[in-house]
Amino acid sequence: MHTSHSRKKLLEKLSIEEVNPFSSRYPGIVFTPEREAGDQVLMVEGLSKSLEGRILFENIVLT
Repeated sequence: MHTSHSRKKLLEKLSIEEVNPFSSRYPGIVFTPEREAGDQVLMVEGLSKSLEGRILFENIVLT
């Protein structure tokens, strides 16, 4: 997935000196999105899964 690769690259470039643990009460690393999320967060069509020859679900659509 594109987003996870982008975050991985950012983390690889981050040096420990750049993280100031005393900068806030709850320190963390903030990722700023390149663009705003749209109305549709997730759309899945035709999802199927079988396990050991048994169909668990078939042709599911999620929006």
